[in-house]
Amino acid sequence: MFNTGKTYRYFEVPKTVCLELMESDSKESYMLSEVIDCFPYEQVKKRRR
Repeated sequence: MFNTGKTYRYFEVPKTVCLELMESDSKESYMLSEVIDCFPYEQVKKRRR
């Protein structure tokens, strides 16, 4: 799921959610249940070199 190479920026995520994500045994499961579709986000565009 997370190996698409795309990068997203999430907004309005509480600090507690960030800390819980970092401590989670399964980042993917935590992201799916607590972050994705729960907070506004945008896809980060890659810079051209």
